[in-house]
Amino acid sequence: MIKRICKYCKKELEFNKGKEFGAHVRNCLSNPNLKNIYQKISQIKKKEIKEYKFNCQKCGKEFILYLREKEVLSLKRRKCCSRQCANSKICSEENKRKKSEANKKWSQLHPRVIISKGKYKTIQINKKGYQEHRYIMEQFLKRKLENNEIVHHKNNNKEDNRIENLQLMTKNEHSKYHRAIEKALTAKLV
Repeated sequence: MIKRICKYCKKELEFNKGKEFGAHVRNCLSNPNLKNIYQKISQIKKKEIKEYKFNCQKCGKEFILYLREKEVLSLKRRKCCSRQCANSKICSEENKRKKSEANKKWSQLHPRVIISKGKYKTIQINKKGYQEHRYIMEQFLKRKLENNEIVHHKNNNKEDNRIENLQLMTKNEHSKYHRAIEKALTAKLV
């Protein structure tokens, strides 16, 4: 162990190596050269840092942050009043309502289309699956379809879901229509 006295802070320090003592002397807080530098840095930092008020995104409570101007616009800054609040699953009812409304609007404008082989096109809106031709007819009629109502494709192309190609029928009418077509086809073949 090497014992030496620092010429700035006048403390007796023990070190294993001489290099460690040299590092202490260069970084000693009592060093007048360093004092001036640290004072200048702290003054600059004090000028840059200002008090800003924000509302918590989860609970809505107002909280204060001391930030530089660059950090205010940054997405990395804190958005909740505390870590507990940020980690909690409790959201204000208003925030939940706003999110659900925004999600519904987006999903209505951007329905997810799932095409099944040999079946009708299926779309997903608000996490519910609809057959696309039935959904289009509901939007056209501005009402829900009843269970006994069927949307018939006039040109028999299941993927052509234009409103001009769709016709609303009851189950009874639809089965009669297809039976009549089958009879006509069998009569032509015979």
